[in-house]
Amino acid sequence: MENTDLASQIEGARAYDSLFVPALFGQWASVLSQKLDLSSKLSVLDVACGTGILAREIFRSLEKSGRVVGLDPNLGMLAVAEEHESRIEWKQGVAESLPFDSNVFDMVLCQFGLMFFEDSQAAIKEFLRVLKPNGVLTLAVWDSIDNIPGYQTEHEIIKNIAGEDAAHAVAVPFNMGNKTKLQDLLVKAGATNVKVETHRGVARFPDISTMVNAELRGWLPIMGIQLDESVIQEILLEAESEMSKYTSIEKTVEFEITAHIATATN
Repeated sequence: MENTDLASQIEGARAYDSLFVPALFGQWASVLSQKLDLSSKLSVLDVACGTGILAREIFRSLEKSGRVVGLDPNLGMLAVAEEHESRIEWKQGVAESLPFDSNVFDMVLCQFGLMFFEDSQAAIKEFLRVLKPNGVLTLAVWDSIDNIPGYQTEHEIIKNIAGEDAAHAVAVPFNMGNKTKLQDLLVKAGATNVKVETHRGVARFPDISTMVNAELRGWLPIMGIQLDESVIQEILLEAESEMSKYTSIEKTVEFEITAHIATATN
């Protein structure tokens, strides 16, 4: 059973890696790394590392002379991360209880993971605990869904057809979009020198169906919501019409997506 579960996790991680990393996450790894002073021999922890796009970017920037650790609760994600780069330390664990001693990392990074933690304040306190004195914490979270046109349109379609519960689940990744609340969360957790900036990127999906199906058949079941096939087909049909304004001549989907990047020290 355990081998079957792991195989399923790896399959899901590969699907995530092939769709969401190029569509959303890959571009932000370079944005975060460019904001950091990546001198040699630094020790860096990437929390909620997924398949490791940010950890690999940092590893390359350090010219392989520092220590980079990627941590994630999902063994499938870590297995795929290991396939990409075996010289990085990949470790299973959760943000709220980091499996490390205090004062061991020069930097702690978390790219688009904070929104999903059970206790975000406890997680930030853990980030600060494992940082060395004057260590740097850098977090990236999505802006509010109301400020991201493609996802706002998709959200409205799902809300109108599938109801409030499904719409709420779709909006979860954007629940840290208020800059003031994000800054207050960091300060209350004990962070100092907190700074939050908004950066702009572009979401790119192969087509409307791929983007929306990822929500309906991938994300919503993870959130405990199973839609009837008839409802799924109704949403997909409406999306093809309402989201056509985001498609190119080649039928790819492109729209502006904004994220907040917070930096702080301990």
